[in-house]
Amino acid sequence: MSDSSQQATLPWRYLITSLALHVLLFVGLIFTLPSSSVRLTPSSVKIVEAVAVDETKLPTQVNPIPEPPRAETEPVENKPTEDLALNQPEPAPVPSQEVIEKKRVDDQKLKDQQKELERAQAEAEKKRIEKEHAESEKLRQEKLLAEEEKKHEEELKIAEEKKQLEKARAEVEKKHQEELRAEEEKQRVLNEEKKKKKELAKLAKQREVEMAKALDEQLKKEQQQLQAQTQDKKTLEKKKALAKLAKEKQQAMAKALNDQLQDEQQQLSNDENTRAMQGELDKYKAAILSSIGHHWLVPPGSNKELSCQLLIHLAPGGVVLDVKTVKSSGDEALDHSAQTAVMKASPLPVPSEPTKFNHFRELRLTVRPEQVTVR
Repeated sequence: MSDSSQQATLPWRYLITSLALHVLLFVGLIFTLPSSSVRLTPSSVKIVEAVAVDETKLPTQVNPIPEPPRAETEPVENKPTEDLALNQPEPAPVPSQEVIEKKRVDDQKLKDQQKELERAQAEAEKKRIEKEHAESEKLRQEKLLAEEEKKHEEELKIAEEKKQLEKARAEVEKKHQEELRAEEEKQRVLNEEKKKKKELAKLAKQREVEMAKALDEQLKKEQQQLQAQTQDKKTLEKKKALAKLAKEKQQAMAKALNDQLQDEQQQLSNDENTRAMQGELDKYKAAILSSIGHHWLVPPGSNKELSCQLLIHLAPGGVVLDVKTVKSSGDEALDHSAQTAVMKASPLPVPSEPTKFNHFRELRLTVRPEQVTVR
């Protein structure tokens, strides 16, 4: 082979030899180290990258490697010893300090990465627990707020029911007091009527006694006059006539007194019946006022001094046929609210007996923001 061809092939030989030595060292290192202490990781394994080189440019890019001096031709008798040395196994390569240090650094990196992963996991777990705690606290606060709102609504409802109950009790008490006052007034009127009736009877009896006494005195006087006259027949007849006339006059006066007494008693009885009916009618009127007052919504800010008069026509059973404003209060809203209250209160409480209902066919109602009266 020529010198130029030998010079061209020498770099390839050394490159291949170098690659083979590196592979052998790596394999020997794997087999010599304990399996428990060696862990191949992507960071601990180096990948040898092959690079294609143009043979025409190789001599200019790679410094020529000097050829080692050729050994002198050894005697023939020494060849068996050299062949024996070549056939012996090569000793296992010992890892260098650089490899050991690199492995220690890689292990430390793995430990650091493991610690960082554990720290990240712990941080994520902590955040998850904090998030769950925050959500739980939020739900608890929302639940407490809902319970507070529900409790507040229940308290408002109880207060409103209590207010309505107190209002109803006040109305019942007011109605009861009105009934008591009406009963007391009725009893007072009855007592006065009894007293008046007793006084009239006493007066009638006294008048009867006085009239009888007057007639007696007149009769005695006339008899005395007759006795003073002559005792002739004519005088006696005159005396009898006078006596008869006095008796007839006494009977007429007694009858007139009796008729007068009966008339007074009849008038007293009629007055008593009228008062009794009036008392019953007053009860219905009070019920009508209460019903209208319950449905009357007085406009806010209305003047309490104002009043209006309404004319109401009723059908049997208390049904309101129509309602008109006879006298306006000057406040159109107040007048309209009063008419509305009357219509809402229909049917009004009225007596079912026709004779008593006739008093309610036409009602004149005077209303004020604080008072309702019937005429």
